[in-house]
Formats: sequence, C-alpha cells, structure tokens
Amino acid sequence: MGSMQTKNRWVNHEAKKTLAKINHLFGPPNQYLNQPHGYAIWDRNTLKRYTLFNQAIPFDCLIIDDNLIPDHRSYKHHDFMYLIVQIPLTREQIRILSSFENIAYDHRKIELTVRCHSLETTILRLTFISELLRLRKLRRELDLLKIYHNDGSINLPYVEKKYKECCEHIIVLKVHARSSFQRFEHLEPDPRFAIDPDTFHYDIGSQVNTTGGRVYGTVAQKINYPKYTDLITGKI
Repeated sequence: MGSMQTKNRWVNHEAKKTLAKINHLFGPPNQYLNQPHGYAIWDRNTLKRYTLFNQAIPFDCLIIDDNLIPDHRSYKHHDFMYLIVQIPLTREQIRILSSFENIAYDHRKIELTVRCHSLETTILRLTFISELLRLRKLRRELDLLKIYHNDGSINLPYVEKKYKECCEHIIVLKVHARSSFQRFEHLEPDPRFAIDPDTFHYDIGSQVNTTGGRVYGTVAQKINYPKYTDLITGKI
C-alpha cells in the first residue's frame, strides 16, 4: 500500500488524473497500491460521508485501476474506473445484463459492477443499466458523448440530471429487492435506503424530501456539489 503524499507511480496518465480528481471529491482512498498497475478503492463507509449534486452516493464502492481496457463502442477510449452497487437481482435481470459489455454481476456477493473511463461516463452507464433493470425495457441507446459539449467540456446539467435519475433507479431497485428477496435478510441493511416505498423521488441528502417521505440514517455532508463543479470548470 502507499500514501497519497508520495509520488504517483502509476503508468496510465488518465488514471492518474482521475485519481487526483476523486481524491478531491471523496478524500483519500481506503486502499491505495502506489505501483505500476496499482489501484485505489473507496468503500461504502467512506462514500456515505459525501454527496454529489446534493444527493447521497448510490454506489457502494468506487475503484480506479491502473490498467487500460480498450472500449470502442461509443468512441475510442480505455476503461479503468469501476462503480459497484450491492443489490440482489432476479434471474431475469441477470439475463438482461448478459448482453452488455463493461457490466458484470456477482450473484454470490450480489454486486453489480459497471466499468468506464471517468466518473461522469461511469455514472451515465450505471444510470442506463439501472433504468433498464428497473423498467425491463430499453427506452434509449446509451450515448456517452452526450455528457460533453462541442468544445469537449463537461455538460454539467446533463450529468446532474442523469446522476439523480441513477439515484432514483437504484433506490427503487433496492426497495423492490428488499421486499422480494427474503433470503437476503441476513445482509447488513444500508441506512441510506431505509425509505418509504410509497414514494420514490427522494433527495437522500436531506432528512425530509419534497414529497414528505421520510429518510432515515445520518444526513450526508452537503459539501461535494461546489467542489465537483469547481473541479470540472478548472477553478481548483
């Protein structure tokens, strides 16, 4: 393991830049291997202390891997970021996932893993697949280029919109799974998703949402929205 204070020895320049960005957003990783082809991991206990776009983080683990995986489906790039969500899926939902690349499901760990090359594109991919799992039909094709303006800058309103959709889809999927999968009751409950299942439009970072539904657990720190926009716009 290594310290974030020492010189980064990774070989992938984009992974290095992304590591610095995520370190600004969510603090230092829980695990960090500072050597060529190393990795950095932020687990749920770290992520739950933060918010993004004033929403609690819906995924349970974030990994940056200093290894390049070619991906030419939307446009030519290399993947190295992983978002993991712990969620039980039905056999039908797992079958739906089998036709997609960059997505994996471990039914023993009940972990859904989505891979891409930046926080924004990985969130977009997670939004796409969580919507598909929730609705069980494909409403639109995934287009990663929509997160960029013509000049290459990040389309922040679009990223915010898709991120909030992602939060809602995952909440609904977890509520349905909790009621449908009795055999998973031994798992430790996630207090961020102990919610009223009658309404689903939640601002999880608050104790009370706009529809009056209740949100339990610790209120997340609302500090990451301005930090994120500052990172994207180059202010820090």
